[in-house]
Amino acid sequence: MIRIAIQRCCTTPILIKQYETSTDSVLFTLGIKSIDISGLGCCGYPLKNFNLNAYVLSSGKNISLAEKEGLDILTFCNGCYLSLKQADYYLKNHKDIRNYTNSILSKEGLNYQGSAKIFHLLHYLYSVRDRIEESINSRFSGLKVATHYGCQVLRPRDVIDFTKHSPLYSSIDLWS
Repeated sequence: MIRIAIQRCCTTPILIKQYETSTDSVLFTLGIKSIDISGLGCCGYPLKNFNLNAYVLSSGKNISLAEKEGLDILTFCNGCYLSLKQADYYLKNHKDIRNYTNSILSKEGLNYQGSAKIFHLLHYLYSVRDRIEESINSRFSGLKVATHYGCQVLRPRDVIDFTKHSPLYSSIDLWS
């Protein structure tokens, strides 16, 4: 069974629990175990425009917790996805931010290494599309679907690989 860490959104347990239950159900059906890592917290999004270091530290901690377990991270929340991807980008590309973050994380026995991949549910489902195909037990022909995946899944382009050659681009093309 494939294992992946899940970054749950702060608001879903209260406002839209069905996001969590449907994600868990779909992953289970596909033979993927979503792991709730102890200590995984807020992605830091509320701090984004207030304190960059605190923002990066929040997601950096979550990434390093997943790395410690040898897992990649999956989230269904667009805000969490953007926060995790931006923190990962800052930590990979700004040595001063990485050093500061790791100095704080070291107090908890953690260290950001940049080895965990970060997936939005849409992107991840595309990466396991063969499993999806094998799991289909009924098809809907002629069904027209309107999608809205949100801009935080697509931008900024320098942080989120969204080109015609990226898996994320293909995933959106597949479902649209």
